[in-house]
Amino acid sequence: MQRYFIKEPLQDRLVIDDANQVHHMKHVMRMKKTDKIIVCDFEGTCFHMEIEAVTQTGIELKKLQALPNAKKSYHVTLAQSLIRKDHFELVFQKATELGADTIIPIETERTIIKLKDKSLDQKQKRWETIIQEASEQSHRNKLCHLETIMPLKSLDFKYYDEVFVAYEQEKTVSFKKALEHVKKDANILIIIGPEGGFSEQEIAFLNKQGVTSVSLGPRILRSETAAMFALSAISLMLEMSD
Repeated sequence: MQRYFIKEPLQDRLVIDDANQVHHMKHVMRMKKTDKIIVCDFEGTCFHMEIEAVTQTGIELKKLQALPNAKKSYHVTLAQSLIRKDHFELVFQKATELGADTIIPIETERTIIKLKDKSLDQKQKRWETIIQEASEQSHRNKLCHLETIMPLKSLDFKYYDEVFVAYEQEKTVSFKKALEHVKKDANILIIIGPEGGFSEQEIAFLNKQGVTSVSLGPRILRSETAAMFALSAISLMLEMSD
């Protein structure tokens, strides 16, 4: 069943008037009166709803039944270094599908892409749209949250129970072994570097802050692949291990 997110709290009756959502419902899904959809607000509350009317400007809905509020026990944040546009947008899409709760774009020493302030708002809106569409497609109850871009050294580690950085030079600590000791209700941060990887100085800084360097295996992964691999491993170890 098709799912949509709205910005206001769910009411017994509501009108979806977002132009993109209205277009999708009317012209892509060909929805009509009495069709059923799922609507979620930004707090993660979801309801089955029925279309009462399709107008020129909006879709009128009424509540039918609440969905169970299924939540995973852990919270995972992905700090993803800026990479080339198409690969970066792929990270937003796939990280959302793979269960990231928060994504923080970060600038590092070897970041190739530099975003100018005048283009940042436009980029942020584009990324938020990708995240929302991926959240709807993957039937999440709650949207993945997108932070604004920050330098690597501005990350605040005190909010996390476990912090890992994927580092290709790490030879002793595998991500699998590290995750075996993580509690299932942990607040986790995983940091992924850019195309050129992290510098030795950046790794030294992170390790000094208590961040654990981990290996993602014997092969050197692209930045976007590393992000997907890490999130998949977290899901496998903490959600699917029973």
